[in-house]
Amino acid sequence: MSRYIALIFCALIALAGCSDNGGHNANLILITLDTQRADFLGSYGYPEPVSPNLDRLAEQSLLFENAYATAPFTAPSHASILTGQHLSTHGVIYNGHRARSLAIGAESVTLAEHLGQAGFNTKAVVSGGPLDARFGFGRGFEGYNLIPQMGYPDSGGDPAQVTRRAGNWLKDWKYTGKQERFFLWVHYFVPHLPYLNRPAVRDTLGILFGETVDEINAATLPVDDVRQAYRAEVFEMDRFIGELIARLAKLELADDTIIAVVGDHGEYLQEHGLTYHHSLYDEVLHVPMFIHWRDLQATERRSGAVSIIDLAPTLLDLLGVDKMATAQGHSLRKSVAAAPVFAEWRDFRLLGDHKPRPGDFLVSVQDGRHKLIRDVLFPESSMCFDLNVDPAESTNLFGAEHPLPVELGAVLDDHLKHGLPQGLAGIDDIQIDKKSLEMLRSLGYVR
Repeated sequence: MSRYIALIFCALIALAGCSDNGGHNANLILITLDTQRADFLGSYGYPEPVSPNLDRLAEQSLLFENAYATAPFTAPSHASILTGQHLSTHGVIYNGHRARSLAIGAESVTLAEHLGQAGFNTKAVVSGGPLDARFGFGRGFEGYNLIPQMGYPDSGGDPAQVTRRAGNWLKDWKYTGKQERFFLWVHYFVPHLPYLNRPAVRDTLGILFGETVDEINAATLPVDDVRQAYRAEVFEMDRFIGELIARLAKLELADDTIIAVVGDHGEYLQEHGLTYHHSLYDEVLHVPMFIHWRDLQATERRSGAVSIIDLAPTLLDLLGVDKMATAQGHSLRKSVAAAPVFAEWRDFRLLGDHKPRPGDFLVSVQDGRHKLIRDVLFPESSMCFDLNVDPAESTNLFGAEHPLPVELGAVLDDHLKHGLPQGLAGIDDIQIDKKSLEMLRSLGYVR
């Protein structure tokens, strides 16, 4: 990071605590990180240089050490972030699908819709085909830009273009005399496969491995090479985020803007013999989530398990805006009692003519200490882990003489019965249109 950006960060942090107006005059920037594991950020314990800009921001943030996604896919998890709802409630259970309700359900209120009604100017700059406006993600935004990449237009967008477009919009807002507050959503598609492992980044980080990692060789290359290529992607994304935050400070908007950072899901780097992102192990569910705002004062790190569905209610609380009536999450502005978190997964194979297999349809519950992954179609293949002694989720306690599966099963049953108004969604009403299928192929989800 340049000396200039470092000075901007110092100015940003120094502004903390300069006003006592609360969030009632604040703007909001939501930065979502696609495929970002929590444990590959320095603020979450990664030991090598990888994320200096995000780490500086996290140093003056309310940071949740154990935040969990609702799904290992881009579209379902982002729908949860924007609505504060579980998958089976908002209706987005795959990337790029069209259900009867045409993606995000009409009865679900999005953060952009809610803030737009509260008088905010709303803008989104996103970079992944699964977040196309046709799937409901554009609802409530006055401006919605999907940044294409060279090649098929629904694949991951260029992070440089994302940063430039978002920065230019901030400049336009600043100098066009806008009086209303703004909500800007910025989505980065890196570090999604393929890991390009660019030479300039490798040289900066001292990475000797020089290949691009894709969905094919990610399973066969040495694991250390795969991890270093992923690290290079994270570092590159972090550089662009640093440029965006520096632009915010240069425009003198930092002191009046809440910045929220959250991952949508993680990635397997050969753990459990897996690559890409599917199933419901913690490598794909444990994500970074933190909020920078001057009125939060100094850094606070909370260790209790929280869900990404809690982010929108927390941001509305900080902004001084009324709650979204349809949200199922709750505000984390103040310390709250620990609550279980839930996730869902359905393999794309279920949409074809393939015979269902164990692991194709899973739901999970965890409290940060213990975890149950229930196989909906093959219950005998369920898994249970004591994360206190087995954080790698390698010893399955399901079926053993252990109270954990029974106790967590009761919590999960209660969630399925009372927490999902229409019950656990299946796959009967899912259709993949031709354009969506091409997008999914370009991203490696289907072949």
